[in-house]
Amino acid sequence: MKRIALACGDGFGIAGVLSPYFANSPYFTFVNIKEDQIVGFEVLENPYRLRNQNGSIPRFIASRKADVMIAREMDPKALNGFKQLGIDVLMGVEGKVLDIIEAYLKEDILVKTRVPAAMD
Repeated sequence: MKRIALACGDGFGIAGVLSPYFANSPYFTFVNIKEDQIVGFEVLENPYRLRNQNGSIPRFIASRKADVMIAREMDPKALNGFKQLGIDVLMGVEGKVLDIIEAYLKEDILVKTRVPAAMD
């Protein structure tokens, strides 16, 4: 199973929208994927909103067993934190969570930056 984390502007889960902010996003939506199908999701409040400390959010996302992080934007420190934790990052994405996940599953997602965890 693959678990995708998205930085969201609301707590509506797969019916929600991506936040324009990463560290200050109010929620993270975690979408569980099995055999290219959504099999569940979880919405959690961002425990580090407005008080992010170096590496706090990447460690939080890793603790929730995410394989991929999708966000509109992200600072270099967070990006490096995800890379060190083995989590792939897609940035420059906008829109509704369900549309983003469907595009991801079809490998038709438009991103400005794709950073695989294994990239040096």
